[in-house]
Amino acid sequence: MPDWHFFVDRDGNKYYYDLASKIRIADTTNIDLKAVTSTGADYYLNYGIELINEGKIPEGLFYLKSLRLLKSDNSRIKKIQIEATRRIDYLYKKHSSRFENFDRDSTIAITFEEDKYNIYNSYLYYQIILKDKPRILSQKWKYNYKGYGLKIGLMNDPDQQDGFDYIIGIESRIFKEITPTVAEAFQSWIFETGMDTLQREEILKDDRRIIFKIKYPDAPFQGFEGVFISKNKSHLVRIFYHSSLEQKLNEDLKDIIKNFKTIQ
Repeated sequence: MPDWHFFVDRDGNKYYYDLASKIRIADTTNIDLKAVTSTGADYYLNYGIELINEGKIPEGLFYLKSLRLLKSDNSRIKKIQIEATRRIDYLYKKHSSRFENFDRDSTIAITFEEDKYNIYNSYLYYQIILKDKPRILSQKWKYNYKGYGLKIGLMNDPDQQDGFDYIIGIESRIFKEITPTVAEAFQSWIFETGMDTLQREEILKDDRRIIFKIKYPDAPFQGFEGVFISKNKSHLVRIFYHSSLEQKLNEDLKDIIKNFKTIQ
């Protein structure tokens, strides 16, 4: 590839471009779901397309769907979003009924704007806003697509290389028709997750959510727990961190769970 030129954009993404100024992705073996940004939008569009061309359709859709959520009014970003939509529409026409499975397997999207990471779930209609860079540890549909689990690892120190300062887990359940009350949803989650020894201190409650400060009585871990309801869905959100980090993390993590949004 002597006519390719190496390039690193302002997000640190490494790629090549050819003599026709077409962006080339040389290596997609290590797929990491990175938050898309306006500054790196050209890269993320071409990376998503390359993943789809390699048959990694859910991963490619992640980038195309994330790009469409950028809030920029820049004309370049608008053109990229139009192209992302065109590619998604083409996949829908090409794969027909199979597209639903690909689309469902790329249910989350991540953007980074105004110094915040936004994680959206397009099937379960929730949003979580983070100040620290997230790493998706696991995401999985369960119970014949009536349940979904997402686990995120985060580092408060951007220079930290190993391990995570805190973990966020989000479990969701879909009901056929009836939306439970907050109290009913909480009891349902307790029944499903089994008896625990968590010490709970209620810090907020209304008709759509209940949030607790939680602590293990026999281990140096604490955090927050929230049960949220939306149209025919309930979500259990838990954030854990080591007790030695309480002064550093407590208020920021409380804001994260209080600002968890259900869109329906």
